[in-house]
Amino acid sequence: MYCGCGAHTVPIAKSGFFDKIIAIELDKRLVDSCKLNCSINHCLADDYDQKREDVDESNAIQNDYNNVTLVHVFQGDAGEWARKSLHANYRRQQQQQQQEERIKTQNTTTTKSSSSSSWYNQDHDVLLVDPPRSGLDEKVCNMALNGTFTHIIYISCGRHALLKDLQRLCCCKEEEEDEKSSCFEVVDCALLDLFPRTKDSVESLVHLRRRRRPIVS
Repeated sequence: MYCGCGAHTVPIAKSGFFDKIIAIELDKRLVDSCKLNCSINHCLADDYDQKREDVDESNAIQNDYNNVTLVHVFQGDAGEWARKSLHANYRRQQQQQQQEERIKTQNTTTTKSSSSSSWYNQDHDVLLVDPPRSGLDEKVCNMALNGTFTHIIYISCGRHALLKDLQRLCCCKEEEEDEKSSCFEVVDCALLDLFPRTKDSVESLVHLRRRRRPIVS
């Protein structure tokens, strides 16, 4: 979320730690810059799809896209994307629950996957956000709390907004902790002074981890 020109997206893609990366940015100029950045670094999904269809470019796929994660870059509002993503998540969970109920009713012998929670079968596990100084959109906070993310990497240039968002993400009521288990905890943090001797130029990096996996009710 708030991927900008891809300054964080490209290193993550080249690390090869993830199966799929989705980058969301509202500003069209930054979207174009992010796509260009990913294209130069051979991790843009659009380039890969185009070269895969071109017989003459088949060798480039093997050489240029080896050990990288393809990035799908989209232009859109982070809050609106979060709302749609959370709704789609909920629908998938409902469908899987219905399927599991039908299997139980039919007394069908299932494999290992039948005992796993629908939470484990979602596409997105890590949320990286780099919001403006105003902090996270309310819908993005809701998606983080009620979605399927295990980890959040929060990069902040506004410490006041960061504190507000951390309070929202980490401070749950005791009864909510026991029932929903949707809160996060801070695992690690770091401060980076990108422009020494300038005012308010410190970037905060915070790693949050979900305390327990969410329970679908």
